[in-house]
Amino acid sequence: MKRFSTLAIGIIFLLVGLCTQVFAISGYGNSSGKDNSAKKDAPSALSVAVGDHVIEIFTSLNPDTNYAEKYFFEGETIYLMGSIYLTVPGAISVYTIVTDIGGKVLLIDPYSFTATSNYPVFWYSTDSLPAGIYNFHVLVGTEYGFLLSPTAFTFVVL
Repeated sequence: MKRFSTLAIGIIFLLVGLCTQVFAISGYGNSSGKDNSAKKDAPSALSVAVGDHVIEIFTSLNPDTNYAEKYFFEGETIYLMGSIYLTVPGAISVYTIVTDIGGKVLLIDPYSFTATSNYPVFWYSTDSLPAGIYNFHVLVGTEYGFLLSPTAFTFVVL
């Protein structure tokens, strides 16, 4: 009888563990499942302009939203979004970097534009990532130096 009780308790814990993983992605596509963006209000040591910094980076299904999504399906368009603060607006170059969980760089996309405000927002989209876990970084070159996102935003393609 004692073995049966131990076995039953073990099966219950196993089922709860499996169900927890399923519920972790149940918020996909609705407001309750939105994840927090990676807020990075920290000045970059690589910039001469003291106030310049990365505000946040995140992934989303829509570039017009301020909500971060963390889970995507293969083939969906994923928007890799970022925003920075510039003391003096001007020409900037943005490098969107996506790595796999092991750190191998899978995507680097450089693009340049002229920021007309102190709070430029930028994004890059891709629909070519296979199933896996990924890290999103951003490197921004300004007239006064570089801004690097201090930590990555992690997302999953199912």
